[in-house]
Amino acid sequence: MRTIEPIYIVGAGGLAKEAAWLIERHGGYQVCGFLDADESRWGQEHGGHAILGGDGVLATSSERVAVCLAIGARRIASAVAERLAEIPHLRFPTLVDPSSICDLSRVSLGEGTLVLAGVALTVDVSIGAHCLLNPGCTLSHDTALGDFVSLGPRVSLAGAVRVGDGVEVGTGASILPGVRVGRDAVVGAGAVVTRDVPAGVTVVGVPARPMRPPG
Repeated sequence: MRTIEPIYIVGAGGLAKEAAWLIERHGGYQVCGFLDADESRWGQEHGGHAILGGDGVLATSSERVAVCLAIGARRIASAVAERLAEIPHLRFPTLVDPSSICDLSRVSLGEGTLVLAGVALTVDVSIGAHCLLNPGCTLSHDTALGDFVSLGPRVSLAGAVRVGDGVEVGTGASILPGVRVGRDAVVGAGAVVTRDVPAGVTVVGVPARPMRPPG
């Protein structure tokens, strides 16, 4: 008989509800509830589960605990993960929705990564830790993502794309074959990226170009 393991979800927004749905469909885990920094929400119901308190709840357990980090903002997620890493008994399972195409003999997924419904990962794809792949994304052969990358719904990455740590790619954006996107860059929704994007730069449009500062 398969063991059902308790899991806590850190975050209590829309992504947290999607994560809970993924976990329920995934099997193997039982959602204990949500953890959120906003004290005014503690004790409330959210997405069919209670908001139990802040993530300090995790430090009270003496047993190994599974945690799903469901915070959409990548910088915040990274900071929370760094803080939680100091609690030795926590682990961050990788969770893949059963409707997604993901052959783990040809795909590498880092800890804590969430692959939501309808994602297609082809062959020799490498995904770092704590990445978020929203519904309907497609990642083609030899593509690699760093850690804490967020891909919005229906993002398409062609073959041999390289995406650095902390990159956020907006809904419906496309990145062409062989393009490199530097760490902490942002790709706007619907953009078509045809050339490399330097670290920390925001690009928008078709073809994607750096966003001009206001004024």
